Amino acid sequence: MRLKSNGRASSNGRASFVIKNGIMKKVCIIGAGVAGMACGIHLQKSGFQTVIYEGGSTPGGLCTGWSRGGYSFNGCMHWLLGAEKGSSFHTMWNEIVDLSQIEFVDHKERVQFEVKFHVEMHGRASDMTDKYGSNIFHFYNKTDDFEKYLLDIAPEDATLIKRWMSCVRGLNKFQEVLPPVIADDSSLWQKIKFWGVKMTVRMHQLGFHYLKYRFSGILQGTTHTFAERFKSPFLREAIKNLYEKEMPMNLLCFVQSYADLGVAKYPKGGSEAFAKLLADSYLKSGGTIKYNSKVEKIVVDDGAHKAKGIQLKNGDFCEADYVVSAADWHWTMFDALGEKYIPSDLMKYNKIENSDVYYSYCILYLGVKDGMKNHPHFLRFYTDPYLLPDGTPFDKMEVHIYNYDEKLAGDDRCTIAVYFQTQNGDYWIDKRENDRSGYDAVKKQFTALAIEKLVEHFGEDFRDKIEVSDLTTPASYHRYTNNYNGSSQGWMPMVGRRSFGKVRNVSNVFLCGHWTIPGGGLPIALKSGRDVARKIKNNTC
Repeated sequence: MRLKSNGRASSNGRASFVIKNGIMKKVCIIGAGVAGMACGIHLQKSGFQTVIYEGGSTPGGLCTGWSRGGYSFNGCMHWLLGAEKGSSFHTMWNEIVDLSQIEFVDHKERVQFEVKFHVEMHGRASDMTDKYGSNIFHFYNKTDDFEKYLLDIAPEDATLIKRWMSCVRGLNKFQEVLPPVIADDSSLWQKIKFWGVKMTVRMHQLGFHYLKYRFSGILQGTTHTFAERFKSPFLREAIKNLYEKEMPMNLLCFVQSYADLGVAKYPKGGSEAFAKLLADSYLKSGGTIKYNSKVEKIVVDDGAHKAKGIQLKNGDFCEADYVVSAADWHWTMFDALGEKYIPSDLMKYNKIENSDVYYSYCILYLGVKDGMKNHPHFLRFYTDPYLLPDGTPFDKMEVHIYNYDEKLAGDDRCTIAVYFQTQNGDYWIDKRENDRSGYDAVKKQFTALAIEKLVEHFGEDFRDKIEVSDLTTPASYHRYTNNYNGSSQGWMPMVGRRSFGKVRNVSNVFLCGHWTIPGGGLPIALKSGRDVARKIKNNTC
């Protein structure tokens, strides 16, 4: 292998290698989730030697799935942003994985659900109906379909509905440049044209669009505050129930835009299949994943203000030129780095308020000997009030029926996931650690309760069709991913800070993953992994 004068090596036209004292520069990456693998693939392509240390036995992190009794359960992904051209995330995904290998499903409806008056837990909600006497609300993915439906059931709100849909259609024009991304293999002229002309024009246009609809009240507040503007009682209550009460209205409009363009679709096989595809791509790039390798700490030379490497829980030390943590933010800053390198304004997050992080979930997975083809794939329906064992109150069930993905169970069988949001993840984690038999008992009791409520809705014969059940809790997510309190996605959007990705006074430690920017999710994991790889590359050149 011949060393170039710039300190890199080339070999038969392949990407050059980054060399230090005759040895390829090494990067230790903590966590084989989407962010860690994305970062690893980009660094491998840039000539670095990377090793990912994963505490579990499988890749994917929160993007995971598993099998029980011949059924595969999807643990994460409902849709992949960037599934098709028309979004800059499509460019980013294709840099690290071949999306043409995946079969995607584009649903006509995102969800349908019953609409009822909101009441306190001690009384059952009462029905609300549209002008046709139906208490079912349909949330269509295509803007034209959704607008037509809304205008039909609530003509008195025509002005607000049209303004809302106009805002979504306007956002469609900017998705291919949000966030600004151009492929790594683009020519110099393509880059100049993109950044110097296209982006300047588009960013000004987006700014005007955003201000126009912010001043008109569409891109302000949450979905709950926006819902109060509707005259139709049915529509007012329905919009409140689209998402959590904290959902920002601007985020909802972006989600609608993704769905309208068809760039956010479900990948058949779910999260587990996608994570394995990503891991295969990383391994083919020359990287290494060391499973069942839990990291104890990041070892820092305070005098040099640089990390020397990482120490595993088994005592092994792994030297590195750079360390990337794609793991839980709180663990990274307060445990792995020992509180010494946290920006001063972030010290307050040593104790994180439950309201600052995304809900965790108890999810009841069922394997059912029925294709369930005559049911909508995603629905919510009301029940008598009940409580999770952690005290979280509910008066409805949210049910995802995977009747469109035969890869999970087959044609005559189906997997079902029932979701229960909670901000009491600490209850489940403490229960499992300190009272395992009690933990198993409350899981069993709640599983039986939830199945009874499903039987009430789907009919008595539904009970006999259940072949497999598996209840995951926040303790499950905490155990397998070490995510703070078993959170499903990181910081809530309203936390507000633009970035949690900085480390103070250590020049060669970087953070990526869904904790780095409030809102989190796979898009942030993908982009942050890509961005960190570029920072390391630029820091070396």
